[in-house]
Amino acid sequence: MPKIETYIKALFPVLFFTLLLLAELSAQSKSKSTISGRITDAETGAPMFGVNLFLANTTIGSTTWMDGTYIIENIPLGLYDLIVSHIGYKIKPLTSKSVSGILNLRVRLISISLIGFLLSLFSGIR
Repeated sequence: MPKIETYIKALFPVLFFTLLLLAELSAQSKSKSTISGRITDAETGAPMFGVNLFLANTTIGSTTWMDGTYIIENIPLGLYDLIVSHIGYKIKPLTSKSVSGILNLRVRLISISLIGFLLSLFSGIR
């Protein structure tokens, strides 16, 4: 009858590599982050659909759903500038956001008045 030490010696490499694989998978899952939240109009508080959000100097981004919510997943850990834009609204850069887990941001966009825009545009012309 084989001794228990023989079984342990035979199973040790399998157990060792299994634990090593689990540690690697755990480390990989922690190296990515998520940004999520909701975009609303600053005046009315209404949720905004179709707002573009992206991390500056990357190809990572998303667009809001009908209820104004968004989610950007699989972001490498780091420091980013998040740019929020929508036609008719002031672009809102959120600078130096540290992404190291789940970041939940609520953003309120300010509408650009067409009259105010035209007045400021032509005020320098004489």
